[in-house]
Amino acid sequence: MRFTQIEECIRLSLFAVDMLPRNPPLQPGEELLLQLVRDDAAGLGKLDSRIEFALIFERVEEDPTGQISREHWPNAGKTWKYILHCSETVPTIPFSLEKLGLSKDYGGQTNPYYIEPRDAARIAPYLKGKAQPTELPALAGVTGLLSA
Repeated sequence: MRFTQIEECIRLSLFAVDMLPRNPPLQPGEELLLQLVRDDAAGLGKLDSRIEFALIFERVEEDPTGQISREHWPNAGKTWKYILHCSETVPTIPFSLEKLGLSKDYGGQTNPYYIEPRDAARIAPYLKGKAQPTELPALAGVTGLLSA
């Protein structure tokens, strides 16, 4: 996700995509990680913290004319087919997927992408309320924890 689009996603708990995952389809309550694209993260000095927020998926709305896309992301220079409405935006302990040694490379995904269960288990402690307090020092340094 581009830095210029992430603020609206965080503020309004929205996400826009061209394709919906089919196998399995998105389910209400699923977490969607908001990951900055590598170039934007590098420019902001956030290569180790490309993900700072997640959305909790609620429902899909089609945007066949692009009107909703243009309303929320007028400077994006494109429109999307679907708007994902989410019930909330939750902070994460800042992290980057590529730093976790996952079984697959999820780094370049722009659409919601199924995360394998073993990888989801490695990601879960970084999400709000999923880590035990004793685990926190191993997940991030003081700055990352305070940022969360």
